Amino acid sequence: MRWFWIDRFVEFTGGQRAVAVKNITLSEPHVSDYWPGTDYLPTSLMIEGFAQTGGILVAEAGGFRHRVVLAKISEVRISANPQAGQTVRYTTVLEQFNTDGAFVTGTADVEGECIGQVKLVFAHLNDRFDAELFLPGQLLQMLQQWRFFDVAQQPDGTPSAVPDALLADPLEVKTAQPAV
Repeated sequence: MRWFWIDRFVEFTGGQRAVAVKNITLSEPHVSDYWPGTDYLPTSLMIEGFAQTGGILVAEAGGFRHRVVLAKISEVRISANPQAGQTVRYTTVLEQFNTDGAFVTGTADVEGECIGQVKLVFAHLNDRFDAELFLPGQLLQMLQQWRFFDVAQQPDGTPSAVPDALLADPLEVKTAQPAV
């Protein structure tokens, strides 16, 4: 099972800002079956969408060399939950980055209306935590599925290239096959 709470990146400025979208559909059990008679994305999964969008922003700022984990949800305010048929747009901003981790703020919008705000703290796992979170090829594949490199650019406007840290295990990278 995949745990993707964003569908694709639509904007990305390295070390600064990331924007991703998630289309909410009735075909997702967590939307149609979460609470009988309702069809919305639960708040906990909205937070996951923020965390994935912000986590990739933090990982990119460190050249994808750190193992990035969500360490703390400092603040969350959700005024409405997106319903089936709507698209939530997550915007995250990298406020602070250092060797230990990062601080990210974010907003969620549906049809131009702000429905959520977060403040998130991410940590870089040190060597005492020896488990891999993702193999470099797996992370690269996720970024490709999210169309990250279609929109990712550096602050000066140059397109972002695949970093060397993600090319460490090229045999693990699977290329996407077109649907038949």
